[in-house]
Amino acid sequence: MLNCHEASRLCSESLDRKLTLWQRAHLWLHLAMCSLCWSYRRDIVHLHEQARRYDEEVQEAFASKPSGCLTEEARLRIKQALNT
Repeated sequence: MLNCHEASRLCSESLDRKLTLWQRAHLWLHLAMCSLCWSYRRDIVHLHEQARRYDEEVQEAFASKPSGCLTEEARLRIKQALNT
């Protein structure tokens, strides 16, 4: 039987790799009995999904903009500030 420390570690690892059948079975058995670990798993899955969505949004935003995002006016101000 897994303790909470081992269960939380497996919850985190399951986001990055596929657990073995033994690990999945023991984890789900522990989660069925431990509401705190179940809540922890729910929260880290949610955070993982939100981070993935944010990364996708950032990638889309940068893909749609040209590499030189500064206006000519901004470039001129920077050049002037560097020259003084």
